[in-house]
Amino acid sequence: MLVFITSLYTRLSSFTADELSALFPMLPPSPTINRFKITLCQKYITYAAINPEISRPKPQARAQPRTTAAVWRYKEDEHPSSISQSDLDHAASITSKYASPTTAEILRLLEMGPDGSRDLAAFLRVKFELLVAFGKLQNQTTVDDQDSEWRKMLRDGKFTKVLTTAFDGELGLIYRETLLEIMTEL
Repeated sequence: MLVFITSLYTRLSSFTADELSALFPMLPPSPTINRFKITLCQKYITYAAINPEISRPKPQARAQPRTTAAVWRYKEDEHPSSISQSDLDHAASITSKYASPTTAEILRLLEMGPDGSRDLAAFLRVKFELLVAFGKLQNQTTVDDQDSEWRKMLRDGKFTKVLTTAFDGELGLIYRETLLEIMTEL
């Protein structure tokens, strides 16, 4: 799974906030896809954060592939309008083998900030998608499988404090308000 997520991260890390806003809603809200989104967001946040011990991978020189008809068709449609069922099935088979992160891990990720070279809007969008996917996944699982710390955080008001810290400033305001609305509906 790590290789698959790493290859997706390489592509995802160059997306703008608008491109991320278009990508994530195209994925169906199933528990498996929510696990996949969480894993992908974890990777993005970890590598984009200010953390000298975890630096971005150095670019590797690669031979340029020969252009084929399939490549030309792909280039014509840089942003597909939908994702194929086989791609979703592949992602599902990979993510179902791994446990979901805990609320403590999600909170740790939310405390991270982007390094200076990252697009803050894209970074905040990924944090937003991480919380939405985690919240939906918690809502989709049985009571026995839910993270009790997550429910406690939603009940005792800690969630609002977390949002204020994770989505600080004017740029984060829309994410804070939207997340509060989404989580009250779950």
